Amino acid sequence: MRIIDKASVPAIVLAGLLVYLAERYQLPILIPAALALLGLFAIWLGGDTFVRGEIRMYDRFYVRREFYSGLPARLLATIMLLPLVKTWPGLGIFLAAIGFFTLLFGLIRLITGSAWQQHERRPLDEAGFRLRGLFGLIAGILLIVLGLWLIF
Repeated sequence: MRIIDKASVPAIVLAGLLVYLAERYQLPILIPAALALLGLFAIWLGGDTFVRGEIRMYDRFYVRREFYSGLPARLLATIMLLPLVKTWPGLGIFLAAIGFFTLLFGLIRLITGSAWQQHERRPLDEAGFRLRGLFGLIAGILLIVLGLWLIF
């Protein structure tokens, strides 16, 4: 197991602990520290995914792993590396890019269903994945429109 796989849970728990301490003891300076921790972890994960070209994602509903490699993994990594903007047009570009990738992910889900191996697939689960793909497609289009509105 790689370091980044082991670091995900402690990073999230530590960020949650910082938020709890900030609320409990009125220390608002800890909130940006928690957000920075999550942001740095997302950048680390995105960079690692982009370089290696593969990512494992867990499906919390069906307790199965989904493996992405090559271009789909790098597209998911780009989503994690984009939140480095500070202007309204920059936010618009970010939303349009997220919308584009959400649209692509929704389209992939709509066409292929799950990323499970063939012997693990069930028709009802596949229908659920395809329905979520349709919702991803619609959400992606809405994010692209909102992003373009903020850009122009």
